[in-house]
Amino acid sequence: IRQDVPIEAMALMKNSSGQPRVWASRKYEGLVQYHLLRDGVVQVTLTDPRLEMFPPATLDLPRLMREDGDLWRGIFQGYGIQAALLDTQEDAALIAALRAHPSWQLAHSTEGGAHYFVKVEAAP
Repeated sequence: IRQDVPIEAMALMKNSSGQPRVWASRKYEGLVQYHLLRDGVVQVTLTDPRLEMFPPATLDLPRLMREDGDLWRGIFQGYGIQAALLDTQEDAALIAALRAHPSWQLAHSTEGGAHYFVKVEAAP
């Protein structure tokens, strides 16, 4: 296992209730394609589902989000994103935006630059 793999963040994902829809920095995209089970790691898919399920324009969303600092809100809402696994070098602006937003909570961060956020629903 590479030293920069955010083991703690993946453990949080494994132990969270349900399976949240996760937005991930390119560095971590492959990690969210696996189910982490007590006895090991089970691959969910043999191919990258983003290339098979989504139109090519969807694959450009990370770049568009970096260019427009508020675009993430619409994308996250539209795709039902409930968690984000982000890398400091790739997504510093998005990390800052999620830290500042009251509906997003930083669940874990590592010295290697991984940040795992979860969406927190307000109590009625």
